[in-house]
Amino acid sequence: MRIAEMLQAIASWLESPNNEAILLSEYHADSMKVVAESCVLAAALLRNAADQVGQMEPPEESKITPQAVEEIAALAAAFDASGDARLKKQASVLDELLLSIASPPNALAERKDLLDSRTEELKKKYEDPSKELAKTNKIADSEKAIEKSNMTKTYKIMEAPLSTRYCPDHPGVQIARVGEHLWQCELDKKSYNYETGFELNNGSKVPGGDVSQQTQGVNIPYHAIFDTREGRLGAKTASDNSDAAMPMVIKRVKVEKSPEPEIPEMLGTEEEFKGEDHEWDFLKELLNSPEWKNSDQDTKKLLLKNLKDSLKTL
Repeated sequence: MRIAEMLQAIASWLESPNNEAILLSEYHADSMKVVAESCVLAAALLRNAADQVGQMEPPEESKITPQAVEEIAALAAAFDASGDARLKKQASVLDELLLSIASPPNALAERKDLLDSRTEELKKKYEDPSKELAKTNKIADSEKAIEKSNMTKTYKIMEAPLSTRYCPDHPGVQIARVGEHLWQCELDKKSYNYETGFELNNGSKVPGGDVSQQTQGVNIPYHAIFDTREGRLGAKTASDNSDAAMPMVIKRVKVEKSPEPEIPEMLGTEEEFKGEDHEWDFLKELLNSPEWKNSDQDTKKLLLKNLKDSLKTL
């Protein structure tokens, strides 16, 4: 045994709870404290001495001689030739042992360094083009612009819940109603007003709204969205018959039919919408409605889109 190994063994014995000195002094508190501190200090000194002696000692001669290697190889060959399955397994183990002995001392470390360098080369091969592409496309500038922009932090109406029983900042946490359109989180006691809007913890802003606004802008006068062509023609025929039976006095005070509405430029020509009578009737009804006359250009486009979608279902 080498001197450094012996010093390490003595230090380990001093630090062990089975040290006889510690066992004898465990019934006296003051003695126990002195003995334990002394053993720890002595173990630290011995370990330091072991490190210094290990650097001074000459390397230990290897006990594996060429003759021993030849004997192991002969034993492995005999086990392999025996035909016994268990002995063949032992022979394979001996072969691996011989390969380990024959390899250079730093073969494992060199192999690990080679694998690490290969890994770094592969990382560089795939990371460099990605960095160049990001630089060409100015990804960093785009990310900074997105972070500074408020577009991603401001919800539009209908993008966020108009009313919910759960906290917008803490999914799954219930909120309690504390006022009209006012709710409070049970976790952090933060209040949320769905009518006037609120701001989330991450800085996103949710505009105010109400459940009644879900169908705003999609209403068609007289519930024409649920009518059919046959129903509309039947109602028109009944109206004509009632007009023929009305007294003359009533006919004199009857309001004349509204004039043909002007076709907006966004619709094209009148002939494009007169292919089907019921479609033209619905369009006239919409163009003569107060909602159309009091709406801006974007709202009119939305009303026309909703009308077209509704007519597709008829």
